[in-house]
Amino acid sequence: MKSGFYLIILFAILSFSEVFGQGIPIEQRKSRFFQNNQVLKNRQMLQIMEAYPEAYQSMRKAKSNADAASVFGFAGGFLVGWTLGSLISQSEPTWGPGAVGVGLILVGIPFNSAYSKHAGNAVSLYNSQVRSSPKGKIDLKLAFGANGIGLRMSF
Repeated sequence: MKSGFYLIILFAILSFSEVFGQGIPIEQRKSRFFQNNQVLKNRQMLQIMEAYPEAYQSMRKAKSNADAASVFGFAGGFLVGWTLGSLISQSEPTWGPGAVGVGLILVGIPFNSAYSKHAGNAVSLYNSQVRSSPKGKIDLKLAFGANGIGLRMSF
């Protein structure tokens, strides 16, 4: 009888557990995203959101914008750094590549803004769908059977 009571308590605890319950929401802190206090990269967020089509599409747009912002930012930073390096080495700097670099950095800013917008939208869509969908829900009911009283578990 005592082991049956412990079994009932165990199933009751498991039914409220997130392992059997809904997915884990993603938290946004400034421009970083966390799940279980672990930083998520864009590729990981895409994998997490594959089961949620709307959030997945928005995250794909965000990732493509982040990739474009990285390319423009890297190229612009390289050109600005090259110009500053020639200035530090006391050789005559050519200001053209530095100006192009600043221009590339400025072009990357709207892509970064679009990334933030789409990634935030994807996270809010994902979180709303995770909280509202009963995926993996276990329903425990006390039921009468041929052998007496028992627990009925339905998935």
